[in-house]
Amino acid sequence: MVNSAKERLTFWHPWPLNQLELLQGTTVTSPRCQQFTQSYVIGTIQAGRGILQYQNTSQEITRGAFYVIEPEEIWSCQAEELTFSHLLVDPTWLQSIKTEIVGDKEPEPHLPGNGQYDPDLSLIFAQLSARLPVTSTPFLIEDIS
Repeated sequence: MVNSAKERLTFWHPWPLNQLELLQGTTVTSPRCQQFTQSYVIGTIQAGRGILQYQNTSQEITRGAFYVIEPEEIWSCQAEELTFSHLLVDPTWLQSIKTEIVGDKEPEPHLPGNGQYDPDLSLIFAQLSARLPVTSTPFLIEDIS
């Protein structure tokens, strides 16, 4: 839901891989609404403020927040002028990479906690996100503003 002219949501498929998507939101303000994804959501906050509700906890997220939301989990975020990046990763693909590298066919365990504050990791992820659209083909970019 885009509420003003300055809000923007954009999805990218930055590689010719269906297993990865990038979602970037700019100055998004939204009421709390439940969300569900079948992918891992690896997220970072560049600006603004939000209240992330995930795994029976509520946490304020601001610039520098880094979080992982597991597949098939229900979560919500009440956003105020939030600028963020999400990398969505298919869990089956992630498991196949793990099996190939480590030889371990056991499913990934659930990650502990609901997020952390790591400004360096957040900045690295934001810089990576900023570079990905440059290498995308225009046909794989969907602006939903």
